[in-house]
Amino acid sequence: MTDHPDSSLVLLQTVDISQIKTRAAKARYALLYTQAQHMTDSIRNASRKDNALLIEKQYDTQYLLIKNQILRNKANLRISLLSLSVAVLLIIVLILLVSLYRRKYDIEKKVTFVQDLKIKHEDDMAIIDKYEQISDSHLQVRQLLVNTFQRINKVLESYYQYGNTKSFIQEFELQMSHNLTDGADFSELVEMANICNNGVISRISSAYPMLNQEDLAFISLLILKFSVPTICSFYGYKDPNSVYVRKSRLCKKMGREDTLDRILSDFMDHDEVSAM
Repeated sequence: MTDHPDSSLVLLQTVDISQIKTRAAKARYALLYTQAQHMTDSIRNASRKDNALLIEKQYDTQYLLIKNQILRNKANLRISLLSLSVAVLLIIVLILLVSLYRRKYDIEKKVTFVQDLKIKHEDDMAIIDKYEQISDSHLQVRQLLVNTFQRINKVLESYYQYGNTKSFIQEFELQMSHNLTDGADFSELVEMANICNNGVISRISSAYPMLNQEDLAFISLLILKFSVPTICSFYGYKDPNSVYVRKSRLCKKMGREDTLDRILSDFMDHDEVSAM
């Protein structure tokens, strides 16, 4: 059986058309795949650009925040330094004012002390005159009073000449800081206080054997009614409070909680009762 030529031709044409369709389909698929790939790449690139812009924006925002924080910190630091400087300045001014006030107060206190000492001088000299008449002797303490009077006159002259100045303070320290009792013999003064007050010093010494001769001399000055400024001048005290401090220490030495004035008053009251 022989194939018909027309049938072969038709079969060949059918195969060619089928191949062409297959190739066309593949071409369309390839085109669609390429387009999809391009679209995907475009989307990816756009996404990357958006992410880059977002990151850049976040970086700029963070940078601005940090920069603003640094500026605020610098401003706060300047304010703190300014406040500290003002506080230090105020403290310095306050210290200077306190120093000036204390200096003025100290000078006024010294002047008052010397003036009181001069006023009390005549009264203390009268005490010496009284006891010298009783004992018919010359007490060494008189010379201490004379020396004190000479010193306070020098201090007052310095005050009238220089006023409230450093020169006055130096003169005061020079004249009033010496302990005149160094090397002085107060035995006659102690004896005089004892004789003129019915043996009070002997009884005090017996009751409190821990007291030495210097303690008894100090007590004798109190019993004989010498003024506090004069006692200060004898011992080189520049502040009347020093006398009260010494009284307190004597009380502790004697083991008593009372004041020394109260203790001495009790002994003096005993003398008056005995005399009756």
